[in-house]
Amino acid sequence: MKNPKKVKKYIFNNFPRTTIFILTIILTFTLDFVLTNIYNKRISDQKRSIRIEHPVFHHTFKKNSKIHESLYKNKFTIFTNSLGFKDRSIRAIQLVPTKHRILFIGDSFTEGIGLSYEDTFVGLIDSKLSKNNIEVLNAARVSYSPIIYWRKIKFLIEDLGLGIDELVVFLDISDVRDEATRYQLSENMNVISGNASYEPSTTKNIDYNYLLKKFFHKNTTVYFFILNLVYDEIGFKQESKKLNLWSKYISSDFNLDKWTLNNEVYDKYGKDGVASMKKYMNKLLELTKEHKIDLTIAVYPHVSQIWYDDLNSMHVQIWKDWSKKNQIKFINYFPDFISKGLSSSEKIQLFKKYFLPGDVHYNKKGNKLIADKFIKTYLNQ
Repeated sequence: MKNPKKVKKYIFNNFPRTTIFILTIILTFTLDFVLTNIYNKRISDQKRSIRIEHPVFHHTFKKNSKIHESLYKNKFTIFTNSLGFKDRSIRAIQLVPTKHRILFIGDSFTEGIGLSYEDTFVGLIDSKLSKNNIEVLNAARVSYSPIIYWRKIKFLIEDLGLGIDELVVFLDISDVRDEATRYQLSENMNVISGNASYEPSTTKNIDYNYLLKKFFHKNTTVYFFILNLVYDEIGFKQESKKLNLWSKYISSDFNLDKWTLNNEVYDKYGKDGVASMKKYMNKLLELTKEHKIDLTIAVYPHVSQIWYDDLNSMHVQIWKDWSKKNQIKFINYFPDFISKGLSSSEKIQLFKKYFLPGDVHYNKKGNKLIADKFIKTYLNQ
């Protein structure tokens, strides 16, 4: 067996530049990995400090808090008010309103993930309607669904004594999955985590590019930046490769929002999820009628619905019919994002215009589109 020291000396003497290059890569990667994970742990601890569990409606924001965050190179600040709602600043909210009050609720889209309050559609609506002496509040949180909408609103009204004149519910396509697999009521009628019997995201076709980027994004800073430059320079020159940013979400293997497009997915969890949504939306409707609160519901598309031209989506039809039956105001945002006949490249440009990079959530322009239509509809009713 050759002496390891002699082998190392031989390699270094004969390939000095290559050896130095490889050692530099290893050392810098190790340093990048360690420092990034130390930083991520600190940030993760900060995020957990403001995102807390709730004994009645599962999870919420910590009250009267502030945290600086970043997502996709966009830096933003989250403030929460005395109710634990995302807001423009830390402030006390009176339980009994002194002017007309509208409360919004929904999931991460309505919370406005990745954006400061003033750039979210609720924040933009708030800014506009405040000039009309109307107060706007946002009770939304990531991964909420109708079982939480109902239980949280019931808690706010009946236990906390919060006065509300209007309630606006933004129903997300992924609410169906959450209802079917994520939540259930305890014996005390509180929302708890349920046992997921169906995992919506499968991996029949493994996207190694996505997994590679995910690893570098999670564990490195410098090397993730370099990897992005490589992808931009090599991969995105081809039109088909430009879809990489959103390919995960429109893939047939990603079933989070495919119940409107795939009968197999609908049978697995869509049918049960829709039934559960209707059950708790009916409860919410009864609650609003009891307390004389006007109810409005809204629906909007994910990237999948845009990609597959799902303009007359099952999600739209279900809640359009439900609203008509119950004489509830209904806002449909699908036509604002979906235009049939667009080419693949045109759809990709639309994604770039209205969505966060490689994400299903709306960016500032997407949120503005939502807000502008709501304001126009609201002020002209």
